[in-house]
Amino acid sequence: MNKKLYYRCDRIFRTTFFFNDKMKSNTKTIALILLILIFAFPIHIAVNFCHFGAYNKENLDVDIESDLKGAEYWDLTGAPIFIDDSNPNYDWSKMVSENDWCKGDGSWSNPYIIENITIGGFGAPVGSGIHVKNSQTKYFIIQNVTVLNKGGDYQDAGIKLENVNNGTLLNNTFSNNSINGIYLQNSNNNSLSGNTANENFGAGICLQNSNNNSLSGNTANENFEAGICLKNSNNNNISGNNVNDNGDGIILRYCNTNTLSENTVLCKFGDGIYLRDSNANTLSGNSMNECGLRLSGSFEDLHSHDIDITNLVNGKPLYYYTNEVDLDSSNFTNAGQVILVNCSDSVISNLNTSYSNNGISLYYCNNNNISENTVNDNNWVGIYLFYSITNNISGNAANENWYGIYLEDSYNNTLWGNAANNNFYGIYFEKSNINTLSENTVNNNYYGIHLEDSNSNNLLGNTANYNSWEGIYLGESYANTLSGNSMSECGVGLSGSYELLCSHHIDTTNLVNGKPFYYYANEVDLGSSNFTNAGQVILVNCNDSVISNLITSYSTIGISLYYCNNNNISGNALSHNIWVGIYLIYSNNNSISGNTANYNYRGIDLRYSNTNTISGNTANQNTLNGIQLYRSDYNTLSGNNANYNNDRGISLGNSNNNDILGNTANHNFYYGIALYDSNKNLISGNTLIGNGECIIEDNCQGNSFSDNGTCTYGQSDIPIIPGYNLFFLFSILSVAVILVSKRLKKS
Repeated sequence: MNKKLYYRCDRIFRTTFFFNDKMKSNTKTIALILLILIFAFPIHIAVNFCHFGAYNKENLDVDIESDLKGAEYWDLTGAPIFIDDSNPNYDWSKMVSENDWCKGDGSWSNPYIIENITIGGFGAPVGSGIHVKNSQTKYFIIQNVTVLNKGGDYQDAGIKLENVNNGTLLNNTFSNNSINGIYLQNSNNNSLSGNTANENFGAGICLQNSNNNSLSGNTANENFEAGICLKNSNNNNISGNNVNDNGDGIILRYCNTNTLSENTVLCKFGDGIYLRDSNANTLSGNSMNECGLRLSGSFEDLHSHDIDITNLVNGKPLYYYTNEVDLDSSNFTNAGQVILVNCSDSVISNLNTSYSNNGISLYYCNNNNISENTVNDNNWVGIYLFYSITNNISGNAANENWYGIYLEDSYNNTLWGNAANNNFYGIYFEKSNINTLSENTVNNNYYGIHLEDSNSNNLLGNTANYNSWEGIYLGESYANTLSGNSMSECGVGLSGSYELLCSHHIDTTNLVNGKPFYYYANEVDLGSSNFTNAGQVILVNCNDSVISNLITSYSTIGISLYYCNNNNISGNALSHNIWVGIYLIYSNNNSISGNTANYNYRGIDLRYSNTNTISGNTANQNTLNGIQLYRSDYNTLSGNNANYNNDRGISLGNSNNNDILGNTANHNFYYGIALYDSNKNLISGNTLIGNGECIIEDNCQGNSFSDNGTCTYGQSDIPIIPGYNLFFLFSILSVAVILVSKRLKKS
């Protein structure tokens, strides 16, 4: 669902693990690879992805002569060009006197010219290929130059202009560099035309604190970050550029009065054009495909731009309105994207604004009706409200976005009957209060309905099924009401302070897997009659209660206790929960016994919880750990089974003075018992067979180990490398193959 992250990771993967198809197999090659693998594991190799291109000689296998327009050219591989016109040892005059590839006198009629050279990264991979600085009065042209595989520092580039005016970069190629292709810093009145800046690990072209420059007819494709980015740069003209398949298209940050015209942007996973905290920019004639325009900033910034309908999103007009009232369908004919700033009493309906950046965005807008629109497959948000009040959002389809519907600092809005499926976040509220969500369908998202720092909202009759993490989540939020909501194979998640956690109004008409969801706050002596046929249980500040013989599976958390003491949790079946089977936080003196907590992410998890007794439970085949304690002291774990977990059987982190007695923790992938920053614990009488390692300590003092069967602390049943996994195996194998292929190619 995180399409942009997947795309970027895929690009790293494909570039890093590039196999040479010309490599021939032979016995010596295979033997060398095996030797590398055998001796590499103890070192635990770390691969530096950020510099993956800097040392890749394959990037130089290009027909350089075809890119050069002159009769001769110079190969300066390993010898970058550095010009500092304030230093006589490195100024333009010295460069002309010592090098055939530089000529001219720096005047307007006879500018310095550098042309027809190639600079690769080998021998000097760190630094910019060409770095010109402190050249403010001279005129120069750099043309028909190719720079590949340069850079290491975040301000490096194929070519870097620093404190430079009156330069022209014409028909150059600055590609496959480890940071940026072209970088201008504190540089004004320069012209960049016809350049190619592709497949750089940073931006293709980047300007910082640079004004009155012209960028025209350049190609900036497949860069890891933005194709073109400007920071604190004003009055620049960006026109006729091709900016395709980058992390983001054209990004302006803290930039004013720039003109963007006739650019073509294709960006499947990021922002097409993003004006962030920028003022009074003009956009016309730009074409954005599979992306669109994104805005952020103050009210003054947001309504200051000049953006007309000659800008196209997927071939359809981009509508940007400010300070309007009573807009209707005639104002949004065939819309590709809609952005309203300070508009009210308008109707936005029956549009299809899919495959954009944000389908429909409202900033500081009140009393509008957004209904029956299709806003699918947008890179960021289907429908976005920012500081907007009393709007009605109904009957929309907002699927396959990052956020289906996103409200930020927005109040008294009604969301009714919308479909927000297959997003990363189905419906997301941030600092948004007193809104009503009713009868929405929010299925198959990573997060279903997610409230963060949002208060007094009403969630009524929504369906939130098959979400990967939770159906409904109330994070750091106060006094929200949940009633009549239905969740299948997910449930409710809470976080926050004691005051927040016990402030909600959640009744048993909410269903988890067709069974009642029980939420109790400030109760005592609860018993089986209070948990009839429970689908999920959450207790906040509840004491002296018994929770027994329930089946709370396929939820988010089976049973959760927050700030609860002296309770008995026994004989429950809690399997296939997304987070945890049994979860205690800030809860003391509880008894957890005879429960089965299998196939969860974590079986039993205690945090900041002391003097609890955990005995006779089964916590097998969980994705992470069977039983886990974090910052929890003086607990007793005895007679539990924690087997076949994918990480650790029993894990203690920052937990002291616990007794781990007579447990069975067998066949866990990494460790039977693991202790991290945990002191003075007693580990005795446990059975620890067939784990990666039976016991491990990391930064611990004063722990006592005895009678743990055949396990002697410090020795492994099966010697493996801590942290070993298939990813590192494949990484090292791939690096070995690349190195060997290069050796064979040279030979």
